[in-house]
Amino acid sequence: MGLYTGLANINLQVPTPGFELCLMLIWALRKHRNDVLWNGSLLPPHEIVLRTEGWMQEYHKWHKPAAKRSIREVQKWRKPEEGWIKCNFDGAWSQSGLRGGFGVVIRNHLGEFITAVVG
Repeated sequence: MGLYTGLANINLQVPTPGFELCLMLIWALRKHRNDVLWNGSLLPPHEIVLRTEGWMQEYHKWHKPAAKRSIREVQKWRKPEEGWIKCNFDGAWSQSGLRGGFGVVIRNHLGEFITAVVG
C-alpha cells in the first residue's frame, strides 16, 4: 500500500481533527528528520508530539472556519456622496434557455435618475 492510499484509508477511519493532527505529525517527523541530518539536533519523541500539537493549536487559532449567519441582513440603497454618481447593475442567465439579460441604473448624489440600460 502506497503513502497516498494509506492516507486515504486513514482519512476514512479518523475524524477530521485527528486526521489533521496525523498529517501534521507526519510533516513534523519529516522536519525533525531533516533537522537531525542537517543540524544534528535530536529531540525526544514526546517533544516532537508536543510541538506538533502546539502548531495545530496555533493554526486553528488563525484559521477558524467562517461563522455561518443565521439571519440575512437587508441592505437599503443609499445615495452616493455629493459630487459622485452611483451605478447599480445586475444580470441573470438561463442555462437551459441559453439566454441572459442585464440592467444598469445610474443616479446622482441626490438619488435622482440619470440613465438606465437593459439588454
